[in-house]
Amino acid sequence: MTRCRMKDFTIPLRGKHRKPETEDCLAGRFRTVVLDPPWWETGGAAKSKAFGVGARGADQHYPLMKTPDILTTIQESGVFNPADNAHMWMWTTKRFLTDGLWVMDQLGFRYVTMLTWVKTDKRIGMGRYFRGRSEPLLFGVRGKGLDPSVCTDHKALDDLVLAPRTTHSRKPAESYLKIEARSKGPYLEMFGRGSFDRPGWECWGQQAIETGATDADSDRDPPAGATAP
Repeated sequence: MTRCRMKDFTIPLRGKHRKPETEDCLAGRFRTVVLDPPWWETGGAAKSKAFGVGARGADQHYPLMKTPDILTTIQESGVFNPADNAHMWMWTTKRFLTDGLWVMDQLGFRYVTMLTWVKTDKRIGMGRYFRGRSEPLLFGVRGKGLDPSVCTDHKALDDLVLAPRTTHSRKPAESYLKIEARSKGPYLEMFGRGSFDRPGWECWGQQAIETGATDADSDRDPPAGATAP
């Protein structure tokens, strides 16, 4: 199992540059932060080994981090700089739901509600009690969450994202549309995966690749020197 070190994430922001239209922009602050942390989802590696089957956890695709390391990495990234009134969206797994709520609280945001990505393709995911076909997206606020500086005036947004899976852990375009429909930019995505080219967004993460690169480039090997726990 590959464990990701915090220093593996000391990389620059990538994405389309936003125009400095507000004081928040000029100060490098973000009204909306989206997090997709590499939770310690090993897919029952020990049990898989015992039964002679291949492990299927997220560690087969990218290095993972323990929850305290995720928090420290965000705090020490040098890019986490939310505005006084800000929204946070955090992808988590059902197993790490309480961890996600804890990280959100430690970052100064209060949990409000969640969206659910319902995976509309026919594949059924992993699970010991139920096989997963959905994924939670936590929503929290800092300061005045309904302030017009950060919150849009849409009145009829539901709490579902209906979209098929793509590559492992890649989030659907429909989720970004839902985020943008509720929350205003400038936007920051942390622990981003794959190519990213949305106006008004900045992307930071080990698997974030330069605008214009191919998706295949995001499947590169983990950084040299990453060690198992």
